[in-house]
Amino acid sequence: MTKEEILKIIEEKDIKLIRHVFVGLDGISRGRVGLAKNILSSLENGAGISESVQAFNNLDHLIPDGRYSPVGEVWMIPDMETFTVLPYTQNSAVMLCDFQTADKKPWEACVRTFLKKIVKQVEAMGYSAQCAIESEFYLFKMKDDEFKPYDETYYSSVAGMDATDKVISEIIACLETMGISVEKYHPEYSPGQHEVVIHHSDPLKAADTHVIVKDAIKGVAINNGLVASFMPKPSTEKSGSGAHLH
Repeated sequence: MTKEEILKIIEEKDIKLIRHVFVGLDGISRGRVGLAKNILSSLENGAGISESVQAFNNLDHLIPDGRYSPVGEVWMIPDMETFTVLPYTQNSAVMLCDFQTADKKPWEACVRTFLKKIVKQVEAMGYSAQCAIESEFYLFKMKDDEFKPYDETYYSSVAGMDATDKVISEIIACLETMGISVEKYHPEYSPGQHEVVIHHSDPLKAADTHVIVKDAIKGVAINNGLVASFMPKPSTEKSGSGAHLH
C-alpha cells in the first residue's frame, strides 16, 4: 500500500485516529495513537516509545533489573502494508510497527524484525512457507459481579451456534470487512469457548493478521458488553485455548 492509497482511505472513511501497534514480549498488543492528520510525519519518522515496553510481564509489571529500562527510547516505524481500517471503532485505523533504534537500525527486541530474518533464512534454503492459524478464545459475560461463560453449550453444537449467532456474525463480518479471509468457525469444547480459522498466507502476513484478528474480536466483544479472552488457561476448571499454527 502506498502513501497516496492510505491518504485516500483516510479521507474516504473519515479516519481520525491511527493506532501504531506492536506486540510485546508479554504477548500484549501495545502502542501509541496518532492523529490521522499527522500520518505523513508518522510514516516518515515513526513514534518514539520507551525501551521498557519490552520489559513488562503479562501482569503489566515492569521486570526489576531487566535488560530494558525506562531510560532509553526506540522508534516504532509503521509498515504501510498493514494499514487497516477498524470497523469496530468510531474512526480509527491501525498500522503494525517495526522497532528501530535512534540511528535507524533494527532493535534487537523487535519480534517482527526477527520473524522477517527467519523467513529470509528459509527462502535462502530454497523454500517458501505458508501459515494458517486457528484462534481459540472464550466469550465471557458479567453476572453477579463475576465473569461467566457467554453460553453453556456443547462442542460444535448447533445450539452453540445459535446462542452466539449475533456476536459471532458481527465478528466474522468485521474481519471480512477488514480484508481478512475467515475459513470457518465452530463452538469449542468448553462452555463459552469458540474458534475461528483464518486463511493461510506467508508467515509475516499470517502473524500480522493474527494480531489484528485478536484485537478485532476483543473489540467486537466489548461493543456487545462481553469480554473475549485468548488466555491459554482462563479457568482451572475448563479447557485451555490455543493458537494452532499450520
